[in-house]
Amino acid sequence: MNKIAIAVIAVGVLLIIGGVAIWLKSGDSIEDLESSSGEEYLLYRGADSEMELEGWNKDDNYLVVVMEGEYANGRSSSNEGERVNLTTADCELVRNFTLENTNGTNFFGTECVFDDDTEEDGLIHVGYICKEGCPDGTYTWNTNGTKIEVYDVEGIIGGFIAAIIGFVASFGVCCCGSIVLLGGIIMAFTMQEDDPNQWAAAPGGDVSTHEPGTGWDDKESAWSEKKDYIRNDEKDGQNP
Repeated sequence: MNKIAIAVIAVGVLLIIGGVAIWLKSGDSIEDLESSSGEEYLLYRGADSEMELEGWNKDDNYLVVVMEGEYANGRSSSNEGERVNLTTADCELVRNFTLENTNGTNFFGTECVFDDDTEEDGLIHVGYICKEGCPDGTYTWNTNGTKIEVYDVEGIIGGFIAAIIGFVASFGVCCCGSIVLLGGIIMAFTMQEDDPNQWAAAPGGDVSTHEPGTGWDDKESAWSEKKDYIRNDEKDGQNP
């Protein structure tokens, strides 16, 4: 088989293997997110206790505060583009929540009306923190004994987006690898093999002579005929 065809086939196989590996890794990432229920992005769980924040001093990645309960519509979920309201009791409850730093500045805010896309998991969104950034440091929650949880929702969304991109990339790599592999197979059937070594050692000697049919034997034959012609002329006395 032609060496170039072999190399092309090998590249195609490697691309397909790489695409499958990316596909499997992306699937594992999504399964981890689903099985952990976002635990990887859980930053706080408790009531009336301290919370450490670091790296949230920018206003481009706020955190979401949730608690157990249902919205006013009797569900704990909301569809994309749907607005949901807290019940009157919950709205009055969370209005008194605070997250204060050592200077007594509150960084928690609630609106009682939310348009977040959430799942039916028994948890409802009740507010946000660090919408305008939170300096690194220790903060204290005041929730009137209500247990809350704080999540990096942008991180969860980013994890799913990264997994989706991985699926798309793996599909592209596999397609590219399949095309390269097919091209290598076609080359293997259409390209001629490399020419064999045309030089062969002369029997009983150290000097190599070219194999017949390469043109060199024809030149040697012509020279022999010329020598015979010269000898014949000498015998006939035509040459002094």
